[in-house]
Amino acid sequence: DNDRRVIYVKSFLTNQNNYMEGYYNSELYFRDIREQLLGELVLKEKSTAYVEMEKMIADTPNSLIVHARRTDYLTSTGFTILDENYYKKALEHFPPDTKIFAFSDDPEWLRAALDRPAYVVSGKGFTDYEELSLMSQGKNFIIANSTFSWWGAWLSSYENKKVVAPLHWFTSKLWWRANRDVVPEGWIRV
Repeated sequence: DNDRRVIYVKSFLTNQNNYMEGYYNSELYFRDIREQLLGELVLKEKSTAYVEMEKMIADTPNSLIVHARRTDYLTSTGFTILDENYYKKALEHFPPDTKIFAFSDDPEWLRAALDRPAYVVSGKGFTDYEELSLMSQGKNFIIANSTFSWWGAWLSSYENKKVVAPLHWFTSKLWWRANRDVVPEGWIRV
């Protein structure tokens, strides 16, 4: 099934004047070139603040990256809104003394929702691409139903990472766009 899909996409892309629309949030499209992507998706320049934060996350044993996407999702009819209960259930998969690094477009909401000490990285002047790169330095993840946090977790090179992802990515309104493969094998669905 997966091989047939990849062959179809490759043959489709060789033709001219084709148009594809969809939600391509599945590693099946690029899993085979993971190492190449890891080598190419690196920052060209790193600020002093970035380097310090990168080191802090990388040097933290079992660092836990938690991401919440809120602002535009609160008015969306297609994406499931993840509330405090999702994050509390997800946190049950990690020891209480785990050091948390929080990323969000609504960092104060996330800090309150976690109800655990967390170092809030968002709002410290990092660009979106710097935050994505910083997220990928983590060893464990609680992600939102967001491509941004999905890529942060997927790009992590930590071999024994644990990733907790939402069970319901989309509402029923957009479920037809959903991909059964949105969450890679081995990731925990809550």
